[in-house]
Amino acid sequence: MAVLYAALASLGFGVFFNLRGAKLWAAAIGGGVGWLFYMLFALQGALVQNFAASLAITVYAEIMARVQRAPVLTYLTPALIPLVPGGPIYQAMLHALNGETELFLSTGLLAMTVTGAIALGVVAASAVMR
Repeated sequence: MAVLYAALASLGFGVFFNLRGAKLWAAAIGGGVGWLFYMLFALQGALVQNFAASLAITVYAEIMARVQRAPVLTYLTPALIPLVPGGPIYQAMLHALNGETELFLSTGLLAMTVTGAIALGVVAASAVMR
């Protein structure tokens, strides 16, 4: 079910980004593929999970961009949305507003490292696919 929910989230953002037809559905499938890889690496920790998922999403986006003759970002951006660490970012800001410095730093660091793992996965796959 989680893969379906990730695909639906990517579908929603695809609509928000004005994707239509086959491009919209391809972006949604990319979100599902990413979440499938995220779940496959569940025992490896958050950094490996997000790196593997973003790597898979980027490879998928590069392939779909060539098949459908569209920019890679058409598929990459909506598909990465389910990986965004919204919970830790929200918690970090909440701790900052409440003056809980240690909790803010630990939660903020988690959010930044997860975001870095996502970015590293995108860069690594893009470099290989060129």
